[in-house]
Amino acid sequence: MSYDGFYSDLSARGTTNQILNEAKDIQIQLELIQDNVQDLAVQVNQDASSVAASVPIVTNASDAAVAAAFQAQNSATVASGAAASVQHILPPSATDPTTRVDGSPLQVGDTYFNTTMNVDKTWTLSGWVTGGSGPITVVDGGAY
Repeated sequence: MSYDGFYSDLSARGTTNQILNEAKDIQIQLELIQDNVQDLAVQVNQDASSVAASVPIVTNASDAAVAAAFQAQNSATVASGAAASVQHILPPSATDPTTRVDGSPLQVGDTYFNTTMNVDKTWTLSGWVTGGSGPITVVDGGAY
């Protein structure tokens, strides 16, 4: 292992919890936006039924509101996926972790930096192994 980037790697792992918390905050905000947009879509649909002369205009607005609600749902799903993809990088530790930061069970591919041995370790079906099997690939196409 090259130690040239060791401290920057350690710093990046230290921000994992920050990234996870920010992703969760974004997901919560997107869910609130989705709820508001869905409420607006319902209101627009109710108004459309009571104002027959404006049906084409209201229908377009309703379609736009439904599309916005769909987009908000997709954004919430992406935020949730981002939070999950970051969760497999555990914080540095002197001993092998037995659970994830949130208390959930370890999953194949979870990784952390062992500060006693100065090595990266990856969780497999057989337990912790040194080095892992290559770069950790994020669903969005990035690699660490």
